[in-house]
Amino acid sequence: MKWGLILTLTVLMTGCGNATDTAAGNSAAAGDSNSNSDSLAPCEMLTSEQVATVLPDPDSGFATARGRSLLPGVRNFQCSWSNPANDSFYLVFEIAADDEAFEAIKPTQRAAYVRDLGAREPGLGEESWIYEDRDGSLRFKIVQNRKVIDLHLESADAPSRESALIELGRIVAERLN
Repeated sequence: MKWGLILTLTVLMTGCGNATDTAAGNSAAAGDSNSNSDSLAPCEMLTSEQVATVLPDPDSGFATARGRSLLPGVRNFQCSWSNPANDSFYLVFEIAADDEAFEAIKPTQRAAYVRDLGAREPGLGEESWIYEDRDGSLRFKIVQNRKVIDLHLESADAPSRESALIELGRIVAERLN
């Protein structure tokens, strides 16, 4: 009973504080190292309707990271959504304060993935690609302006939602630009 109460309070405390200040959010998106690390709300990057294009009947999302990172000069943001069928959708973005910090988060090797679907999106970031992971999940990565955006869909029909996943990536990239 005691541990259940502690766990519940911990979850509630980490889920609070999602308010976004637009000016602070723009400053944080630009990589301003003096900005409040909680100024970007990862679960507010996409609406429930947008998330539903890749994940039917999603919950409201849960922010699992709001800026803090173990890497110096890097801020990490993550929101995860799930549905009654136990499918999941994750939005993760990392923002580097400078080129040195960006080297720590810049994707360098894709050979470990089962197959690269080759869907490079012209005009979307400096680099972008979509691939199917070993477990059949679908991932879409975008690199732009010292930011790495990763959208990860885990569902039985993930490959059929490729176009919708790319569109969500485009929306997030525009909001972080």
